[in-house]
Formats: sequence, C-alpha cells, structure tokens
Amino acid sequence: IQKVHISDKGRYGRAEIFAEDENLPFLGAIAPMKELLRAGLQAVADNPKITKSFATNVVDVKKQDDKYSLIVENNNTQQEIHAKLVLACDGANSSMRKMLNVSATTNDYNQDAVVFDMKSDIEHDNTAFERFMSDGVLAMLPKSNNTMGCVWTVDRSQSKAKLDLDSSGFEALLQERFGYRLGGLKLASKPAVFPLYLVQSD
Repeated sequence: IQKVHISDKGRYGRAEIFAEDENLPFLGAIAPMKELLRAGLQAVADNPKITKSFATNVVDVKKQDDKYSLIVENNNTQQEIHAKLVLACDGANSSMRKMLNVSATTNDYNQDAVVFDMKSDIEHDNTAFERFMSDGVLAMLPKSNNTMGCVWTVDRSQSKAKLDLDSSGFEALLQERFGYRLGGLKLASKPAVFPLYLVQSD
C-alpha cells in the first residue's frame, strides 16, 4: 500500500497518507493466507526440531505443575504430548481455553463486518481507501489484478438487508456509497458477514 485515502461521504474534505512522506517503502501489505502458509511451511521445512501435523485435533489438555499434557488425535489415532508452553491459536471461541477452564469476557459491538472482493474499472495504484458513511465504514484494501479486498462495518440490524441484495443491487449500493474514484465497481466474490466482538481471557 503506497497511499491511504480517507473521506467522509457528503463532505468535501479528505485526508491522504503517503508512504513516501513517511520515508517508508510501503504503508502496509495484503498477503493471501495461502501465501503466508506456504512461506511459514517453507521456513520450518528443514528444521529437525519442528514436527508438523495436519488434520490434528486436541481432544484434551491439562496443566500439571509447570507442564501441559495434551491428547491429540490424527486419523483416529491418539497420542499424548507434554510441553512446558502451549500456544492456543484457535480463535475467539477457543476450545483450548475452555478445556483449561480459562474464563473470558465478551464485549459485543453489535456490529457486523460485511466482507467481499470487488474489481474496479480504474487502476487502484496500490491505494487503500477508508470511507465514512451514515450506515457504517467501508475499508478497501488493494490486492492483485486490480481487485480490492473490502470490509464494510455496519450495525447488526443493517447487515442482513445488504446480504439479501442481488449482485446488481449490492453493486449499485456500493457505487452510491463510495462514488466513482475507481470508476465502475463490480463484485469479485460473494459478500459474507462476520459478527464483531471482543473476547478477552480473564
């Protein structure tokens, strides 16, 4: 990302942030998950101290003094693993956290993220956009092949109406909200919705 363009629908002012002005090669980057996974696996491929296991589930975990005992299952076969440190990276509804009886506090923002990709008639030139509107905030991040990854944050009461629109209706609404800085806008993926809430372990 070489530039961030911030605007408020219905107002003339805007803010622009340039990587060059900040003496940075770029302000950020969008990396597809498959590329991150490929790079991560390549980095550990030749390390004999790292064992990779796919399609593996942790079915039980217990803390014993200063160590952890995990029962993992792969292809209907279980084995026990002992470790001094366990990193549980299994999301907001972490089953690992629940198995260890770690309580958590949830703060529901009562908002949803409507997520989709779209293509534009005009080149995005590695520019990210943030558009403040009466019905939410639209973030558009530049990807390859002149595609933008979009996150439209809206009140939960409004998300279903947007998802119920057909492609042409959704595109028309998006065009009206964003304008024509990038020319015509066309969906490149089906919109999906994700509830927004904060989960903090106690």
